[in-house]
Amino acid sequence: MLRRKRSTRLALYDIVKHRPLISVMIGILIVPLIYSGIYLTAFFDPYDRMDDLPVAVVNEDEGATIDHEKLNVGKDLVDELKDDHKLKWTFVDKEEMRDGFKKNRYYMGIVIPEDFSKNAASVDQPHPHKGRIQYYADEGSNYLSSQIGKRAILSLQTKIERELSRTYAMKVFEGMGKSAKDLAKAADGADTLEDASGKAKGATGKLEDGTAKILKAVKPLAPGIAKLDQGSEQLLQGQKKATQATSQLADGADEIDSGLGTLQTEVKKVQKKLAPIKDKIKKLKDILDEPGWKKPSDVLKDRIDKIDQKDNQIEDHLDQLVQKNPELKDNPEIKAIRGKIEDKKDLNQSLFNAAGKLDDIWDAIRSKVNDLYQKLLDFDKMVDGVNRLAAGAHKMANGLDRLNQGQHDLLDGTKQLNSGIKELAKAPGPLIDGLTRIDQGLQKLEPGLGKIKDGQGELAEGLWKGVQETKDALVGKDNKADQMSHPVTVDQSEIDHVPNYGTGFTPYFVSLSLWVGAMLFFTVVDLKRPVLNDERPLAIRSALAVATIQALLLVTALIYLVGIQPEQTGWFYFFTVITAFTFTAINHLLVTVFKDAGRMISIIILMLQLTSSAGTYPVEMLPDFFQSLHTILPMTYSVEGLREAVSSHGQAILTHNLWILIGYATSAYGIKILFDWLKDRVSLRFRTEEK
Repeated sequence: MLRRKRSTRLALYDIVKHRPLISVMIGILIVPLIYSGIYLTAFFDPYDRMDDLPVAVVNEDEGATIDHEKLNVGKDLVDELKDDHKLKWTFVDKEEMRDGFKKNRYYMGIVIPEDFSKNAASVDQPHPHKGRIQYYADEGSNYLSSQIGKRAILSLQTKIERELSRTYAMKVFEGMGKSAKDLAKAADGADTLEDASGKAKGATGKLEDGTAKILKAVKPLAPGIAKLDQGSEQLLQGQKKATQATSQLADGADEIDSGLGTLQTEVKKVQKKLAPIKDKIKKLKDILDEPGWKKPSDVLKDRIDKIDQKDNQIEDHLDQLVQKNPELKDNPEIKAIRGKIEDKKDLNQSLFNAAGKLDDIWDAIRSKVNDLYQKLLDFDKMVDGVNRLAAGAHKMANGLDRLNQGQHDLLDGTKQLNSGIKELAKAPGPLIDGLTRIDQGLQKLEPGLGKIKDGQGELAEGLWKGVQETKDALVGKDNKADQMSHPVTVDQSEIDHVPNYGTGFTPYFVSLSLWVGAMLFFTVVDLKRPVLNDERPLAIRSALAVATIQALLLVTALIYLVGIQPEQTGWFYFFTVITAFTFTAINHLLVTVFKDAGRMISIIILMLQLTSSAGTYPVEMLPDFFQSLHTILPMTYSVEGLREAVSSHGQAILTHNLWILIGYATSAYGIKILFDWLKDRVSLRFRTEEK
């Protein structure tokens, strides 16, 4: 019977046929499983237990008053935290918090100082103060807990700022509501003033007609008096004619007296009707001329300045956030927030410019009111002139009556009559001039009152329009306050969802475990050579068989025991096997060529891969030296490919990395085979030379 030729390579069967080594091989096969299983189970989802992370909360806020309303931001914040279970909030005093830090009962602490609400309520003051929350973190106790706490505090700060912004916005809307009521009152007054001006214009027209009639009646008297003056010497001879003329004169004087009496009565009625209008215009004038009266732009500027201050605070917080997290400097979401803030500033400037135009309207209104009031004063003076004119006409009528009654004494008083007629001849000229000026003044007054009426109509229309626009602006003020306090909503879309830390770190720990498993396998095999009593090199197929078993056991345990749910299960198995092949091939080559030094080289390569493979932080965040190693070392491609298999549905990147790993594996075993061939040739030559 022919004897089977002994293989030149150590096979897996040659190892496991030794019973003491079976348990050792089983341990080697499950090393990657244990390594990854323990780590991924421990770190599977630490954020799911944040409600067990103790945080001390100290509230010393004493509250404040804003616009006669109580404000206690500290108490409101504590009430909200009691219903918030993101962290384990513990409400204590400051002494208890300090003691808790000393005894490691708390990782973080928050202190709401006594002046927090007071500072928050100072927004309407010339020099407002920021509300400050004191944050304490025991980084020496646990550094990661302090980093988690900073994120929680930033979220808490955003929430408080949002609530305060909403409160400030509601106060602004309340002020706008009060302004709308005041504008409505002013609009009612302008409507009333417009009606009164219309009536005054009508009365002025009547006064103008009466004056015209008086003037028409007075003008014919002038020639008659002139003739009377000229014929005073003939008065004695024409007594009868003089008596008749005197009667006519007395009748004309009565008509003048009656006409002026009617004019005086109508003027007094107009003056009586204009009196309350004048009082209202004076009140309006006093209000508009009041030193403490604030222009709309001043009121709106105060409000806009407060809003700008809050925007500046938000920009300061964004700057602080970017300083603490430089990677956010070019973040599109941060830029979008800054853009929204700039847009809001532009809108505030537009509102302020519009308020400036409203100031011009107010100044025009004030000017028109002053002009109207002055014209009403001039009208009072005109009424006084009409009263004096009526009194003079009445006296003239009485005199003419006495003249008529004393006609029988005319002969005795011819000289006195002649003298009186001369004086009388002077009277019509000034009278006609005065009535003419009155008529001209009334002609000017009527269109002026018309313009005043039109201006008051425009004023009323503008005021009512402002009232309506203010009311429109206040529609949905709750929603608008919410929008102002929280103007930006981020719609987050996850391209490839990673449900937990365990899933996210699986590619990294699988790669690490397989490298350690391969490294340990070759170390143990060489350590057990005395037991084997066999110095043959390990067969490649045996090494790959061990790598395959390690990979399959590892993936199966991660899926069915740890709970990892890969997106591409088949690819996860296959890629893990190829990764195990690659790492086994590289370690096999190192041990074959460099012996014990190869194991040290394997450890060094492992350390470099842990830092440069981007298994934890993105490669862009690593120092330049490690970035340069990133594309050279094989774990880079195992991590990247496993990420695609575990968390993505794509295959382009996966297959690209797969071929790179296959290239590493074939290169390593190609070099090993060449090394073994050269070694065998050298050994054969030495044996030949010795013979």
